[in-house]
Amino acid sequence: PKAAASTGAEGAEASASAVASKLERRPSGAALEQSGILKAGAHKVAPALPGKVDELDRKVRRRSVGDALDKRPAKEDLAKSGVLKSAGTSVAPKIQQAATGLENKIRRASVGQRLEKRQSAEELRASGVLGSEKVSSPLQAAAEDLRKRITKDQVSHLLEGRPGLDELTRNGVHHGNRVAASLQKPLQDLDRQLKADTVSHKLERRPSAEDLERTGVRMPCDAIAPALSAAQLKLEHELAKAQVSHKLRSRPDTGSLQSKNVLHAEPGSVAPGLAGPKEDLERSLRRDNLRRSLSNRADPDELVQKGILKQPAESGTALNGGTTAGKRVSEEANQLKRARFAIALKGAVHLEKLGCVNSAGKGVLKELIFAEDKRIMAAVEVFELDHDVSEMLDTLLRIMQSVVEAAA
Repeated sequence: PKAAASTGAEGAEASASAVASKLERRPSGAALEQSGILKAGAHKVAPALPGKVDELDRKVRRRSVGDALDKRPAKEDLAKSGVLKSAGTSVAPKIQQAATGLENKIRRASVGQRLEKRQSAEELRASGVLGSEKVSSPLQAAAEDLRKRITKDQVSHLLEGRPGLDELTRNGVHHGNRVAASLQKPLQDLDRQLKADTVSHKLERRPSAEDLERTGVRMPCDAIAPALSAAQLKLEHELAKAQVSHKLRSRPDTGSLQSKNVLHAEPGSVAPGLAGPKEDLERSLRRDNLRRSLSNRADPDELVQKGILKQPAESGTALNGGTTAGKRVSEEANQLKRARFAIALKGAVHLEKLGCVNSAGKGVLKELIFAEDKRIMAAVEVFELDHDVSEMLDTLLRIMQSVVEAAA
């Protein structure tokens, strides 16, 4: 009996140990909730309340479904958005599903046909639609956006630095408001053709290589080794520079040139390119004034009558001028007019030589001179008083410009 009792006690202890081991290994309430065996929060509810909790949960879900049904769009809205077929369709409800399937097949065939006709990747890259293969597909959009920004910045920089309208008009690129917009293109083509003809004419008249070698502008090809040509040319330039510098240091000053009558005008009063033509014009005008004064001087008979010149002793007869006073006055007026015509015409010629007017402008001045324009005659009369050549040439130029603008 004692052995049987001990054996039963040992079995009970083993059973209790096994149950305790299984209770320790059983999953927790949170693990059962995660695996879906136990409802969420069920282990926190008292055993008497699970039924009420389920009923309350059903009511909440029912209310949520009711709210969702209340908020669902109407049939008209679904028909407008294409989700639901319109009630006025000509297809019976029984075959609507088949019609929808047929439409999908037609769309699928159309898309497949377009995909077959689409350009290849190489053609898209050649036309600039698709980026380079060096950039991965996810980065191509970012690379294209970056390229557009760089191009935009470059264009903005160029627009900020572009010349203004006044500068373009000064450089001859834009003709301003003097020419109609419809005539600017033909005018530019004509100007370009004239320049091309001028260049061609100058190229035809340019000296040959032999002439350039003879005058020392171009070195002969066989006169010196090619390796030494550049060094010799540089040495010649240095020698020429040294000679010019020496001559510039030893040249006389302005006061010395004026005292020797080499320099006539004050420095800065006339541009260097106009000093020579101005002196020639002044010399020619002085010659014309002297010739006119000599032609208008009184004859010996008139001087004798005024008592300025004594009558020769051997001449006992009374002197007679041979012409009436009115005729003499008319001849003097004609001589004065011709002299003024000559001065004005020479001024027009000098304006053309200086490049201030072209042949057409010189023709306009000639017509005004022969028509005895009062403004031109007044300019010549003012010149006879102050002998200011620059003022007379400027006046003639302004008169010609005003006449041309009035005619345009």
